Amino acid sequence: MDLEKFRLTGDPPADAVVEVIQRDMPELWASDKWKNFTHNNQKPDDTWPKELISFINQNEVLPEDSLPKRLKHTQEFFFKHQPLILLCLGLYSLPYCYAAANGAKVLYHSKRLRESPGKRLIETASFVLDVSEPGAFDTKGKGFRSILKVRLMHALTRYYIKNQAFWQSDWGLPINQEDMAGTNLAFSLIVLRGLRKLGVDVKGAESKDFLQYWNLIGHLLGIENELVKDNVKQALSLEKQIAKRHFTRSVEGVELAGALRKHIEVEMRESAIHLPVSALMAYLLGSEISKMLDIETSSFNKVVAKSFVSLSKIQQLIGRDFQWQMQEIDRVNL
Repeated sequence: MDLEKFRLTGDPPADAVVEVIQRDMPELWASDKWKNFTHNNQKPDDTWPKELISFINQNEVLPEDSLPKRLKHTQEFFFKHQPLILLCLGLYSLPYCYAAANGAKVLYHSKRLRESPGKRLIETASFVLDVSEPGAFDTKGKGFRSILKVRLMHALTRYYIKNQAFWQSDWGLPINQEDMAGTNLAFSLIVLRGLRKLGVDVKGAESKDFLQYWNLIGHLLGIENELVKDNVKQALSLEKQIAKRHFTRSVEGVELAGALRKHIEVEMRESAIHLPVSALMAYLLGSEISKMLDIETSSFNKVVAKSFVSLSKIQQLIGRDFQWQMQEIDRVNL
């Protein structure tokens, strides 16, 4: 697959809506009405631009091939393994994304993760909970709304960064299709890999359903169909291709990973959860990516990992810590 063309493509429908909002109603993003627009059954405000209202209405429907039974199975799988999935996101998926040098530049220059890694981490956890919990796409759920806000946040970031003096055209468009596809794989394929590394027995059907669930989320986030892979084999192939093209050491990736690691270490320590954060992160990422991100490798191995996560007390503590932090910050907002 020729991935280069996807580096020049953003999300035209969302980008067009953001252009209108920035022209006619830029104050929308900070308004209480937008911040409180959080549940699927809430209707758009009739004072909002008609382009935004139309965009919302068009993107709050599941694709026809979405099977309710399969969605329910994946939501149950998420609920069962929620603490470890969130752990994988923080210690594996996010730093994995920072290894993609050009994609990391967007996060670095947006400053949000460097200056407020805790808030960024909780926003990510909030999004994953909103889209994965049982009933996420039901009337009273938050799935559609959370995806909508992240999709428009991506478009707003492109709007601001693409024309900044520091941005170089050979990096591609900020938050382009290839980078979005890579991030989606980090939240699906890489999470599955992380669970297995931590000793979780993920069945073949569970793996397939989980991947396709995140394909659905990717579709709603505006990722083009060509970059949404139907099975694990195809997803693995795309992941390897993206990693080969973009994974390398960068100042931005090292700083982002360092800020994230230090924040998690402090939070765990203050919550009396004594996780070997650096060692566990290095174990999950592997030596090659760990070296790219200046994460010190160690002898933390699969045997230790399995015995470590098998302790139900630790899993409960991890879950408690995330729940406590999420009370401190409202859900994902622009």
